[in-house]
Amino acid sequence: MSVIVLGGGVSGLSAAFFCAQRGLSVTLVEQSNSLGGWFSSRRTASGVLIEEGPHSFRPVGNSGLSAVKLIEELGLLDEALGTSNEAKKRFVWTRGKMHELPSSIVGLFMSPLTRTVPWLAVRNLLMKRGVSDKDESVYDFISQRFSPYVAETLLDSMISGIYAGDIRRLSVNACFPILRDMENEHGSVVRGLLSGMFKPTSKTVLEDARANALLLSTGISFKNGLQQLTSSLEQQTFSKPNTKVYRSNGVAAILENGQVRLVDGELLKADTVISTVPIPSLARAIPDQSALIQLNNQTSFASVGVVNVAYNSMEHLPLRGFGHLVPSRDMDGILGVIYDSEVFPGQQPHGVSCVTVMMGGMQLPHNGRLPQDQMKQLALQKLHEHLGITDIPLVISARNHHDAIPQFALNHKSLVAEIRADLKSRMPFLKIIGNNFGGVGIADSIAAARDAVDELS
Repeated sequence: MSVIVLGGGVSGLSAAFFCAQRGLSVTLVEQSNSLGGWFSSRRTASGVLIEEGPHSFRPVGNSGLSAVKLIEELGLLDEALGTSNEAKKRFVWTRGKMHELPSSIVGLFMSPLTRTVPWLAVRNLLMKRGVSDKDESVYDFISQRFSPYVAETLLDSMISGIYAGDIRRLSVNACFPILRDMENEHGSVVRGLLSGMFKPTSKTVLEDARANALLLSTGISFKNGLQQLTSSLEQQTFSKPNTKVYRSNGVAAILENGQVRLVDGELLKADTVISTVPIPSLARAIPDQSALIQLNNQTSFASVGVVNVAYNSMEHLPLRGFGHLVPSRDMDGILGVIYDSEVFPGQQPHGVSCVTVMMGGMQLPHNGRLPQDQMKQLALQKLHEHLGITDIPLVISARNHHDAIPQFALNHKSLVAEIRADLKSRMPFLKIIGNNFGGVGIADSIAAARDAVDELS
């Protein structure tokens, strides 16, 4: 069996790897000259690890299990890192003050940030809502079931960290389907959460103790950064026989006879085509699909600016934890800060502390497209205001990620289902996966690629 994979990000590379692992003939097509998508890890001359793209991924549920299995299959367990104990602490900067998010029921009552949440949770527990698949914004869903404050202060900051998006425009069915599922099954979100807490869970899922330790962590990266994952996928896939990769030559059209026409005019043919390309690219390749046209018209993309800052002779940052986020209502100029050296202390040289400042997103799109000198200046200003850091950086690096994160608007999930149903009858050889269509998480992308290839066997 032969397979064409469109797109060379983590979804496409994972799909190609799984195909090659099963002995299938696989050809990958990527429009840029390098593979790996947004993944970008590098070390400076001073040994500082700079993560210019994603920093880690969460190994949650079946998707997390699939991702950890991939690490095992690639032989990267000795290179993989789970988050430190300090990374369990998370903070929110709001109204000019830093607040630690509570990690216990007592903390919920004590923190000025969350002391109303337990009472709102009791109210939600007593609610009984009927089964519904009606889509609504994340803001409407949370504000109606809890309060506008919970939506604007707690959910908004979390959305900033995942989607860099606007909770008033993002779809709850697409972005947080688990909330809708819990309410439909149990009558309320809180009742669903409580039901999940009392379900028996197995702490040992995989045979290797190192793999199980990763599953229990709150996040995963690698000694030399997350790009180790995509680099290993690339190396191990295309060192196998019957594999080929096209670079700087994207897809121009997917034809109903099963052929793929590339930008340079070359025609490829395979038994199966797995597309992981973004919505706009797929819409150009299949221009006559009405639901795809609608999805393309309503989907916007958030641009994000990333500034990496490292400090010498600083054993720890002023705050120890995963990092802090900023609700969009504060309009503070940044989305948040990741405390890299506290999350994965083994990645940096001894005595070096490192952070990543994120800015831009849908609320302040201009900041994600600032000139890099201005991004650096803004990052240092906010590190001073939020963390009190005035040291001169050992390293400071900035990068713009234009149109990086898809924004799932209302009815995104139903439109994707309609597209897949139509193409299943028109183009049965074509499978559509990738973070533009399903979950934006790295583990979600890996799991979807595995499922797509498993269906071929």
